Amino acid sequence: MSELTLVYGATGEQGGPAAQELLKRGAAVRVMIRHPERAAHLAAQGAEVLAGDIQNEADVQRAFEGVTRLSLTLPLGGDPLAAARLAVQAAQAAGVRRTVLNTSGQTSETPTGVPMMDYRLPLEHLLRESGLNYLILRPTASLQNLLGPWARPAVVASDTLAYPIPDTHHVSWCAAEDLGPLTAEALERSDLTGHLNVGGPEALSGPDLAAQMSSALGRTIRYQAITPEAFGGQMAQVFGPDMGEAATRAYRLTWEGAPDTMATDPAMLHAALPVPPTRFADWLTLHLEAFRAEPTPEAAQ
Repeated sequence: MSELTLVYGATGEQGGPAAQELLKRGAAVRVMIRHPERAAHLAAQGAEVLAGDIQNEADVQRAFEGVTRLSLTLPLGGDPLAAARLAVQAAQAAGVRRTVLNTSGQTSETPTGVPMMDYRLPLEHLLRESGLNYLILRPTASLQNLLGPWARPAVVASDTLAYPIPDTHHVSWCAAEDLGPLTAEALERSDLTGHLNVGGPEALSGPDLAAQMSSALGRTIRYQAITPEAFGGQMAQVFGPDMGEAATRAYRLTWEGAPDTMATDPAMLHAALPVPPTRFADWLTLHLEAFRAEPTPEAAQ
């Protein structure tokens, strides 16, 4: 039987690389999105694009017709658990043979009191109890966060990398681009079940990031460990007060946690899924122009 892979979140930061990699490998890919025009680039590469809503049962059932594999990445907004339940039910009914769940973040062993983190516990439980053949990928902090309006502008304007992680903490930052080949490989490995912590090949501190940025950009970048409350205020300006409060509470846990909480074992990941991980220096090279200082009006003349 030929494989048809349904990719959730195919226009997003983490689901997008999965769709792109599968298409690159010649796989049959289907995506469902409320605004199909946003997936025109995937359609041009051969993906089947359906108009629909992952929160609508009829749309989800239609999307799963003929599907044998599922790449499941859920949005932060809306009700991700409700969407996951519909997806699992439809996957069971369709006889999906392999499911890869990307939790888009680390899953704690016990509830933290932060809803945007704690929903991953029942999410993973739902999949474990589903009877589906599955693997769960738990990425650490995404390097793409450094391109956000809460981080990149300060690098450009004031040579400051500001982030709500203490200088002493080390993070195995994950390049979103790596989630494409990792997901594609995981979909092929039905013998591999449970969960894998996904991070980059290096556990770097904030000052480590700033030092590598300084070398790549040819100017001194300093690291500033801002408080979770200050960061939450910035997030609130972009995404609204609810997301701002959630970000504050989530990063407060990181701030007060062990220095190696967000460090992963790259050897363990590579042994399971032999995908070359992206080093920060290489990721930075790909996105270097985003961090270059913008010319002054006088210099531009």
